[in-house]
Amino acid sequence: MKININTDPKESKFYIGALIGFTASCLILALLLCWFWYFIKDYEECLPSNVMKTVMESYHGGDLYYFENSAPGSEEKSYKIQDGNRMLAEVILIPAGRKTLFGRQKYQVKEIREAERPEPMVEAEGETVWAKVQREAAEKAAQEENGEEEKERLPITEEEEQQVAEAAEAFIRAYSPFATVKNTGEYRAPVLALLKEDTELYDALKSYVNDWGQSISSYDFSDMEIIEIIKTSEKDYECDASCVFSIRNADWGLSRPYDLSYHLNMTLEDGALKISAMQ
Repeated sequence: MKININTDPKESKFYIGALIGFTASCLILALLLCWFWYFIKDYEECLPSNVMKTVMESYHGGDLYYFENSAPGSEEKSYKIQDGNRMLAEVILIPAGRKTLFGRQKYQVKEIREAERPEPMVEAEGETVWAKVQREAAEKAAQEENGEEEKERLPITEEEEQQVAEAAEAFIRAYSPFATVKNTGEYRAPVLALLKEDTELYDALKSYVNDWGQSISSYDFSDMEIIEIIKTSEKDYECDASCVFSIRNADWGLSRPYDLSYHLNMTLEDGALKISAMQ
């Protein structure tokens, strides 16, 4: 038994043409969707607010915001970051490379100009602990300058000088990130371990909360210098310490150096030098 299937050539061509047309329409639609997706992505990536969003992640405050402060006609864009009425920083953006396929310009951070920030403080009755430490240090310096009090200097050995220098450097390396990086609870224990307990400095740093600090990817020290090492009693020493503390944020691609200098007082306790005061 034979079964003959007759196919109309015209009908076959119609179906083939319809299939080709449908496939071509799908491809065109897919290309249009891809073009539209890249158009939107290009638009979003070129917004300066995207760069500012990354920068703002490094700042914390109760009323944090930023606004544009660019000069008319300038290629550079300037933004100011504020926490309420207090300015935290000015951010300068510049064009990054050539314009995109759609004629838009991307931006990158050129510079972040930090506003002056107050020294870390912890509230105490009537006067901040940090303010009290600084006030007493200033009063003591004024007394010495007026000849009211002369600092006693005892003979000091090279071994003692080396111990003072090592203690001072250890403190600077622990304290600098603790005072600079935001929410630095992990740095607290190493700093407190180097301090003499029952001192105003210990109490201040034990309660210190850095919620305005910066987010960083890495940091390093350079030009470390410990000078003017003196011995004021059988257990007490003083020195001046300075260094350049540089922090880096990989998102910005920037490294910012800070020149730091301290006058440190330290006391010998159980064979180890402990920092008792800092000015």
